[in-house]
Amino acid sequence: MIAAGQPRSSPDVLGRLLHSLCQPLTSLRCSLELSLDESIERQEQNIAVALEQADRAIESVQLIREYLELERAPKPVQAVPVRPVVDAVLCQLSVVAEAHHIPLLASGTTTATLYVNEFWLQRALRYLIGTWLQGPVCNKAVVVVMEDGASESSLSTYCLSSLYSDGLPSAARAIAGHLQQARLAIAQRVLESAGASVELSPDGKPAFVIRIPQAKTTLHKLSA
Repeated sequence: MIAAGQPRSSPDVLGRLLHSLCQPLTSLRCSLELSLDESIERQEQNIAVALEQADRAIESVQLIREYLELERAPKPVQAVPVRPVVDAVLCQLSVVAEAHHIPLLASGTTTATLYVNEFWLQRALRYLIGTWLQGPVCNKAVVVVMEDGASESSLSTYCLSSLYSDGLPSAARAIAGHLQQARLAIAQRVLESAGASVELSPDGKPAFVIRIPQAKTTLHKLSA
């Protein structure tokens, strides 16, 4: 069951971003401290972990920079058809999907339009769809489904396999999870500011549903 996501306020998004930075920095410090008193072989292992956490910290800083860019100044908005943007995002993610041996497919179509900055809409969809590709997620295809209903259009994802695994050790999974939650918070911020609603799976799987009222023409406006 997918629970409806609540609109993300600026402090909530920023809090997730800062938390995503705190975790790898804490792990990095622990790894470096352990290296001071360990054997050469053990030091090499700790240094490898430290480098991985440094990469996570850099990724978190980049996310914070992106979020501040989103909030800093209004971007030009226009009526953006959703289907071509979905196609562009699937094309961008295709290399990563192929590397993980995950077919990334589109099903259905939509005539939905959002009043939003197209660059940020692409980024939001890339964050949402890209969560399926963070590890060896499933044995079969990930499907992006587009539908037009009587009063709203929807965009959702699911995996054809009944198995789901992020393929990461528990410690790495926790840190990657914080980064994923930060990306999802930014995606929700963009889409909900454009008049859509975003529902995320509460069980940790990267499933989502975006609902777009057909008659709604809300301008993209980020609230303080």
